[in-house]
Amino acid sequence: MQVYMDNNSSTRPLLQVPRTRTAYSSRAFSSAIPAIWNNLPTSVIEANSLPVFRRRLKTHLFTVAFKNSG
Repeated sequence: MQVYMDNNSSTRPLLQVPRTRTAYSSRAFSSAIPAIWNNLPTSVIEANSLPVFRRRLKTHLFTVAFKNSG
């Protein structure tokens, strides 16, 4: 995986999503993970320790999962 700087949307490094030829290969780990990582909020990615990263990721995932319920 290659890291690049996205000058259009942010100043944080992003992972390059490899090009794929089929929908099946786009769901492969090597393609899916960079896309998921790049869509995480900056506050999650810039956590200064693993416990903080886990807490922020869990909070983000719960927010996304339950945003439309209720």
